[in-house]
Formats: sequence, C-alpha cells, structure tokens
Amino acid sequence: MILGHKHLIADFKKMADETLFGHGYIFFGQEGVGKFLTARALANYLETKNFVWSDGALSDVLVIEPDEKSSIGIDKTREISGYLYQRPIISKYRTVIVNNAETLTSEAQNSLLKISEEPPVAGLLILIVRDPELLRETLVSRFNKLFFSNLSINEVTDWLVKEYNISVVKAGGLARESFGRPGLALKLFKDEDYKELLKSAKKFLKLGDSERKDFLKNLTGEVAFNLEEFLDAVAVNIALSEKRSFDLWHRTLQLKKEASYFNLNPRVQLQALLESSK
Repeated sequence: MILGHKHLIADFKKMADETLFGHGYIFFGQEGVGKFLTARALANYLETKNFVWSDGALSDVLVIEPDEKSSIGIDKTREISGYLYQRPIISKYRTVIVNNAETLTSEAQNSLLKISEEPPVAGLLILIVRDPELLRETLVSRFNKLFFSNLSINEVTDWLVKEYNISVVKAGGLARESFGRPGLALKLFKDEDYKELLKSAKKFLKLGDSERKDFLKNLTGEVAFNLEEFLDAVAVNIALSEKRSFDLWHRTLQLKKEASYFNLNPRVQLQALLESSK
C-alpha cells in the first residue's frame, strides 16, 4: 500500500501508460514520507500494471543503496550505466532507483552527469534524496524534480489503525509526533533502537554543561553513532517539547544539513549547538 501522494501517482500512471517519462527524476522530501516506496511501486507498475510496493524481483529495475561506508561510489555508477543502456526485457523502460542519493561521491555524481547528458533511449533514472541541494547543481539541473510532502495527520492515523490494529488515540499520537511522516511514525511504534535514540536525544537536551561533556564523549564514541540520525532525533524532541525553542530547532536542522556536506566532529558540533542557545 502506498500512502498518500495521490496526484503524483495519478501522473506517474499516465506518464507510464503513454510513455512520457524523461530520462531522470529527483524525488525529494523529508525522510519517511514514501519517496522510495513510490519509486519502487512505479517500477512495479511499469512491468505489471500494479502500482503497489513489491520487494520481489523485477526484470527491468535496479536499486542502488549506499555501501557499508554510507557512500555510493564510481563502481556503482558504472553498474548503473551498463544497466540503463541495455534494452528492457518486459517494461518500456530500464529503471534505476538510487536511494539516499546524497551519499553519491563527487566522482559518482560526475559519472551520472555524463549519463544524463547522453541519456539512453529507454532508461529511467530516479534519485531519492532529502534535499536536491545536497547534490551538485550541475547534476540537479539535468533532472526533473518532484517534491514529496508530509502527509496529513488523519492519513497517517487511519493507516496505522488499519495496518497495525492499534487504537485511534495511540495512532493519532504517533501521527502527530511524526509530523505526518509514516516512516517515522512506524519507527516510533515498533523500532526499539530508534526509541533509545530518542531517549538519548532527550537526555542530551536536559543535561547541564558538566554532565553533557561526559555524555557526549560516550555517545559519539560508539561505533554505530550517526550524527545526522541523532540530530533528527534531537529535532523531534524539541518539536514535541512544551517549551519548544524554534531557534534551536532551526539550528539543529541546519546542522543536520551541514553534516550531509561535511565531515564534522560530532562531539564538538553538538556541544556548540547547545552553547549557542544560551
């Protein structure tokens, strides 16, 4: 089931039926709003005429994800090139979906730029990204950009009730806490690791200066620590707080964006974030 984005889906079906797709698209919007699910459902529709999520194998779709180092390098874009220039087997298009495209290296982005400058006749390349500004401007200019907005609270509430058989009251709370992001609502409901991350972020915001230094040393020293994910959890906690600081919330989101561009020192940046709010 693809939740929301009805107008986009209707357009995709029309473009598929009439073979109107261009060579490349950027699907952008916040995490958890359904960008990747919609792209995968579109690939399924191109082969089966069913616009639904399917994790089964398709003949004419290739999905590219970041590697264990959280990046997508030139080797993957060479794979993309080799795939797109082949003739489709069943569909009218050979489709490549690049998830978390902000992790493309500079070399990989240059490679994709060359593909977009001489696009294959039957190739469809979809980049999934939070913000197009995280990609090179020259690359972005070669793609059509489609924004995926957050869903309404009612849409997410109804989905949680129907799909996960939870009460309307609890579902409504999760929908509001996720700000209309079904992927985040699901994490809040069943992802224990994410719940622990939210607890850590909440503790981080409440600790005094002397306690915060040791807390950050231990937290950022963990092998699995991800600065962007932690900042997202911090932003969620700020937004849910009764004494929310919109200035701190905006600066948290700005730091999260900068963390996508640069290799920042997590401990220093998090300490400075709260010091600047005094």
